[in-house]
Amino acid sequence: MLTAQMEPKSSQRILLMGPTRAGKTSIKKVIFNKMSPHETLWLTSTAEVSSKEVSNSAFVQFGILDFPGKGMEGMELQPAKALGQFFDRCGAIIFVLDAQEPNHRAEVQRICKIAQAAQESHRNIKCEIFVNKAEIYCEEKKTEIVRDVRDAVAKELDDMNLDTEVSCHITSIYDQSIFESFSWVVRKLIPEHDWLEALLNTLVQMCKMEKAYLFDKVCKVCVAADSVNSDDRHNELCSDMIDVFIDFSYIYGMLDDMAMGHQDEMAFDPESFSAIKLSTGAEKGAPQTILYLREVSPYLALVCVIRQDSYEGKMGLIDYNFTQFRTKIGELIERRASSS
Repeated sequence: MLTAQMEPKSSQRILLMGPTRAGKTSIKKVIFNKMSPHETLWLTSTAEVSSKEVSNSAFVQFGILDFPGKGMEGMELQPAKALGQFFDRCGAIIFVLDAQEPNHRAEVQRICKIAQAAQESHRNIKCEIFVNKAEIYCEEKKTEIVRDVRDAVAKELDDMNLDTEVSCHITSIYDQSIFESFSWVVRKLIPEHDWLEALLNTLVQMCKMEKAYLFDKVCKVCVAADSVNSDDRHNELCSDMIDVFIDFSYIYGMLDDMAMGHQDEMAFDPESFSAIKLSTGAEKGAPQTILYLREVSPYLALVCVIRQDSYEGKMGLIDYNFTQFRTKIGELIERRASSS
């Protein structure tokens, strides 16, 4: 049972639910506590509901409630009113399933019952399924597993005459898929997401970029991207680049702050940037691309994918448009702060 001391202060909650040992706590630890995936092997099963406050950038603000696997048993049998305490301020429910389990029928029924209760509570709650621990499978098997779960959910919802969208993602804490899937959930909770996407679309168009992403530097969740289809490798490359950038910032950009005892603060310099040339495709004569990172705020970073011929000789244009972009983001952050 949730106590007053455990209540998150955020305006929105994300509920992590699923059977025991499905990987709920591991997901939370890897994304928000920077725990190595291999260290999660020694985590004990969650015994009671725990909460974590996530308050990084202006757009990543929520509380996470991590439910024990046994806590879900019988929950779907309770009326919607009884579940109201969990749905209060809830923005999304993430149901975590174990991809290595052969049968998810009972869990799918439980998920759909809880989704029904969420709908009856008259709240706009997003329902997501993470089919986790998929690292042992090939891509074809992953596709088959997620398709089977998606079909089972659709059939169960149809039998219940329930018009609710339940999204399904295949994930693993050992690769970038868990960050990508969690990013999709977070984007659905950001009221300004459409504005962010429109700003990124404009930036890409004006600077002839291939792709642009807005990342929370702390947890490496992508809060927005332009609407152009992306390369599957981009997210991982961007994430690695942020790690390198932060490491260099701590070494070379925080001497004064460290002397003042502010080691825990995120290094930030509005003029700093990083550019990394990618070698992919160079041997085939394809145009080389560059990853370009600029800091938007202390906890937000813009990472762009630019063709080398669009990057060289056009830094003035890129700097001007980035300045306009950062100003608009600042206005959005101020507006959000004033309305809270």
